[in-house]
Amino acid sequence: MGLSWNNVFENFMTIFSEDKVKDPGYTILEKTFQMFSTNYQLWLAVIAIIFTVPMAIWIYKYSKNVFISFLIYSCLFYEFFAITGHRQTIATAIAVFGGFEFLKRRKFWRFALCILIAYPIHKSVAVYLAIYFVTMLPVNRKYMACILILTALCFALKSQIIKSLGTLMDYEMYGDSKTAGSVNFPMMYIGITAFSIFARKSVDKTSEIINISYHAEFLGLIFLPLMFINENAMRVIQYFSIYIMILIPELLDKLKYRENIMWGFFGSILMIALLIAKNPQYEFFWQ
Repeated sequence: MGLSWNNVFENFMTIFSEDKVKDPGYTILEKTFQMFSTNYQLWLAVIAIIFTVPMAIWIYKYSKNVFISFLIYSCLFYEFFAITGHRQTIATAIAVFGGFEFLKRRKFWRFALCILIAYPIHKSVAVYLAIYFVTMLPVNRKYMACILILTALCFALKSQIIKSLGTLMDYEMYGDSKTAGSVNFPMMYIGITAFSIFARKSVDKTSEIINISYHAEFLGLIFLPLMFINENAMRVIQYFSIYIMILIPELLDKLKYRENIMWGFFGSILMIALLIAKNPQYEFFWQ
């Protein structure tokens, strides 16, 4: 990046104007890194550390089954966070992993500060603020009925909603795509949501971690129809869907022993099969 520090700060200040520069906070991070090195591979390694270390701490601290959590990450989230989502990867680390303790303890201003810090790095993180207010609501039948109604409404108005998101966040890629988006992830997400509703009767409903995870899953469900017209909508859903890594192990842990073994075994086999089918390969930059 050949921008001077003056240009970098000028770009950052456009976040408060109508003529905005895309994600100026990320440019500041890049420029700061270049004070020490211009090696792009090393920069990717730094991004990986920024995301992976907080994620691992988050999983080890809150997951009832670390293996299942990392397996879910490998199958559903690895290709995005490890390969294509550099800016959003950093924003997720700050807002989701960094802000989770404040969210759990209902420290609004500290939680909002995490989102404010992440916002210049990737503006889509603004939608994550909704989880603070939604988690005040009880997860009951009326709540879930409202979620289903909102999901259906989002499906009916998906073109208008995704265009509005693109305008609000200054991302042209969020516009209505001429080609249909992916259906694999939405179908899998719907299946996971159905399982979590089925297993809810067995969980500790007083647990704040479970409560937040359910709300996050349902918020992701509301935005899910947007993926049917543009898979870039995944970038909005990711802030909420990533809680699956905490929720599913929690649900399995609360099931009866035989049900736990059955769901855990077949779920693991399915995810491993999906991981093999994707055949993820990493090539070094000299290849």
